[in-house]
Amino acid sequence: MSEAYDSLRGFVMFLVGPIAGLR
Repeated sequence: MSEAYDSLRGFVMFLVGPIAGLR
């Protein structure tokens, strides 16, 4: 599960990162 969680977290950060930066 650790690998799947890390991959999912990285994907979320990639999407949320730019959005949070704009806000």
